[in-house]
Amino acid sequence: MDKMGTGSQHSLLINRIAREQLGPAGFAQKGRARFWYDDQRWRAYFVDFQPSSWSKGTYCNVGVMWLWGPTSGVKGHWSFHVSERVETPVGQFVPFQADSADFEPSVRDLAARALEAANRLRVEFSKTRAVADHYSEMAIRGWPGYHRAVALGLTGSGQAARDLFNRVANEADGSHIEGIAELGRDAQSLGTIAPDREAFSRAIENRIEACRETLRLERLTPPLLPQD
Repeated sequence: MDKMGTGSQHSLLINRIAREQLGPAGFAQKGRARFWYDDQRWRAYFVDFQPSSWSKGTYCNVGVMWLWGPTSGVKGHWSFHVSERVETPVGQFVPFQADSADFEPSVRDLAARALEAANRLRVEFSKTRAVADHYSEMAIRGWPGYHRAVALGLTGSGQAARDLFNRVANEADGSHIEGIAELGRDAQSLGTIAPDREAFSRAIENRIEACRETLRLERLTPPLLPQD
């Protein structure tokens, strides 16, 4: 048996397969974690091979994070703003058994499906307009409202962004939950400059730069936002 034990053995196997399949597609590993990300300036796509609390094996989550929120990147924390769990023919969870030959091919299939899902998200969210469209059918409050307002402001719909920021701020007003209160304060601040596209874009770029630094992503030369 591997001296590091089966727990380490199956994690090493997962990361080896991820390196082989995700690495050539532009994904980088976060340290030695089972977490892989594709840094795309104002957003980052991710593939997370999530362990179970009950047994050895892995789930796999795929998604994208916007790097502009007031709490984005706090203490290096990744937020899953859009995400999905990968399904395989054997279900969402791929179990590991030391005496089984099925684990490696199952993880290969899982990684391939994860990459396919990530590529769909790459296409879907190549522009900030798509972010606004994604949240258009959701309740215009809290984080969905905030992200839609940011995307609207970046695409030149400053008045609509201001109105939405104000609604988010009003709903958060008086909350005793610090995260919600912070969201409201930031929405109120951004709402005052949303009609000025240049000033608004500059403010969002500053947030992106701060988030990237906290997540220890590469320091990039602005502009970080697409001109769409």
